[in-house]
Amino acid sequence: MKSFRPSLLFALSPLVFLLTSCGHVWSTSEDFVRSDTPLAQVNGAEIFPRLVPIGGDVGLSLNAMVYFAGSEHAAGPYEIFVVARGKTDVHETLTIRELRIHAPYGATEVIPYSMLGNPIEFRKTTDPAITQATYKADLAWDAGEFEGSGAVEFEIEASVAANGRTQTRTFRSKLHPQVRKDRKFGSITGELWRAARGQKELIPTR
Repeated sequence: MKSFRPSLLFALSPLVFLLTSCGHVWSTSEDFVRSDTPLAQVNGAEIFPRLVPIGGDVGLSLNAMVYFAGSEHAAGPYEIFVVARGKTDVHETLTIRELRIHAPYGATEVIPYSMLGNPIEFRKTTDPAITQATYKADLAWDAGEFEGSGAVEFEIEASVAANGRTQTRTFRSKLHPQVRKDRKFGSITGELWRAARGQKELIPTR
């Protein structure tokens, strides 16, 4: 049996170190969070909106290719999501039929019907008892000046199919501005493993 040449081992060593590296990221996010009111329910599934900042800046450093550290500041504009959380082998699809965003400065953003109406399957998550369906609008929302902004109100009409029965409901949900700071730990290998298994992280309700 032929053995690996030392030169090949040397060439692969940076990749091995990279895949086994772990570290932390300090993050600051100009976020919009829910109040403590109960989540809306449609056909037994909990539904809530999310605004995810896609602007800002990121910094990253790698120490000897073993430990990485970084910082990130997330800000607007915001991707628009509506998330439904259901039960495994019970909930089937989520359909967003109407979606309006009432901004604190008085304007209303209406998501075009061309971006709505398509059923979205509930898929497995990292929790075997919970499935999740996530609608994402094909546009980003500009919140304007984050400092001093008020609550954003979502007006949602959603249909959920479960056990062969479909229920439709219209409801409103508010998100409030909040600057959040966090320290995240992780590894590159762990992220690749989760992606290979096709599992979704549970999206936080706040």
